[in-house]
Amino acid sequence: MKRKKIALVLALFFSFFLTACTQKASDPNQDNWAKYQKQGSITIGFDNTFVPMGFEEK
Repeated sequence: MKRKKIALVLALFFSFFLTACTQKASDPNQDNWAKYQKQGSITIGFDNTFVPMGFEEK
């Protein structure tokens, strides 16, 4: 019974430690329009250099 209590306390401590040490995420609603105007372009889509697995150009 004592081992179970110790294991529970350690599990709670480590779970608290891991959640307390995470970084705050940046605001997803941040307006980036000024950055896009400075760059002069907006890239939409995927990287066209990606080759799917098993693809062979013959």
